[in-house]
Amino acid sequence: MFAFSAFDQIPEQLSKGPKELFVVDGVTHIAPYDVPKYVDQAIPKMAEFFAVL
Repeated sequence: MFAFSAFDQIPEQLSKGPKELFVVDGVTHIAPYDVPKYVDQAIPKMAEFFAVL
């Protein structure tokens, strides 16, 4: 379960483009940068997202 604060909503409110929350289970804040099993999950999703911009 996640607890989101009012600050978490600011980027969504400011963005006029497409938005999506993508959660990688079990990951910490830093792990997506250099832990292969998390990077491998995140990169395809990021490529898909940025392809439509």
